[in-house]
Amino acid sequence: MTLSPAPDLRLQIDRIKRLSLSRKLGYGAVVAALLGVCLAVWGPAHPMYDLRVYLVAADALLHGEDIYSAHLLHPGMALGFTYPPFAVLLFAPFALIGTGAARVAITSLSVVSLIAIGQMSVRAANRSLGLRHSSRLGWSRHRLVLVALACGVAGLAFEPVRMTFHLGQINLILLAMLMLDLLGYTPRRFRGALIGIATGIKLTPGLFIIYLLACRRYREAAVASGVTAGTIVLGGILMPLQSTDYFTRYMLDPDRPGISYMIANQSIRGVFTRVLGDNALTGTLWPVAAVVTCLLGVLAARQVHDRGYPFESVLLVFLTTGLVSPISWTGHFVYALPVTIALAAWIYRTQGPVRHALTLIGVFWTASLTLGLPWWAPHFDDLELTHRSYNLVLANSYAIGTAAILAFALLLSRPRQSPLRIGVGGLVKS
Repeated sequence: MTLSPAPDLRLQIDRIKRLSLSRKLGYGAVVAALLGVCLAVWGPAHPMYDLRVYLVAADALLHGEDIYSAHLLHPGMALGFTYPPFAVLLFAPFALIGTGAARVAITSLSVVSLIAIGQMSVRAANRSLGLRHSSRLGWSRHRLVLVALACGVAGLAFEPVRMTFHLGQINLILLAMLMLDLLGYTPRRFRGALIGIATGIKLTPGLFIIYLLACRRYREAAVASGVTAGTIVLGGILMPLQSTDYFTRYMLDPDRPGISYMIANQSIRGVFTRVLGDNALTGTLWPVAAVVTCLLGVLAARQVHDRGYPFESVLLVFLTTGLVSPISWTGHFVYALPVTIALAAWIYRTQGPVRHALTLIGVFWTASLTLGLPWWAPHFDDLELTHRSYNLVLANSYAIGTAAILAFALLLSRPRQSPLRIGVGGLVKS
């Protein structure tokens, strides 16, 4: 069983052109209202610490200084630039327009990305439900757009989304880029290019190249690999010394982005250091656990993809990146929105014990990421190393929810499994 590819951007643009004026104005009003709210809360006067890191590095580039040590010249900046050299080239325009304008720009781009994520997620969920006509919601295109817009707005309910706006991070922009590419919205001959660019900006999207290879999407994997290589070469040509420093030193330093046991780090490494302490045993165990998780996550994603559910398989890879990265701050979990939409659709179409299990996982996942449960546990001043009983669950709730979804998908996507029905990620045997 296979899914028809998602419509590319040209088809989407044509559909928008055919909309009536009243609907265009209505949709535009929703987007404008969301933008207005976000700019009011996270506007030109908001500190946005991470955006400041980007701007300091970009300003260093424009003045011929070292982008990786520039933060040392700015009082109060404990962390420096952590992305590959190519990334700072994209931040240079933000440095040119000034801090206030850069804050408005990053918030605006994040709002557009959030709306796009909601649109793609709802459409993909509806398409997956349509594989079984008895389960399809049967919404009109207008209602589908309204629901998608509502889901995009509802994205602000998730702590990772709010944190991304608060810090001026690029998580939502990267998520939108990856979903556009992986769900088939980009022209076929260019598919993989956005994955390559995202990997050039931040290394973790590189796991999607392995995913494409595992799913036998070789052409897309080749394009993504070629574009990634191009970003490395471009950075090496323009910043040879800093490129050498990054790929031989900074990339190999898992502590450069911050202290691993901080409550905000919801990766396997963060869990291990909080539970076992920041010691040699943890340093030995977490890389092994990360590799095993990576293999199992890609395996589950491939099995779900082979059963005709690319949207759900893509989400499994996002979840895997959150666990295996040395540092996965809570703001990195912006894929909480599409995952929650997928879980809701899974629950909608299932019955019996599977539905009960999915409901429990869905409730825990949604509660964790809307309430920001890790922040409810004691944190800062090394209090993360003192957690016991329920605080261990609170402090590691994002990682626990992620692991539960991956384990459930892996269990129910086994090839020898009898016919299954798990909703949007539905592993329906045809």
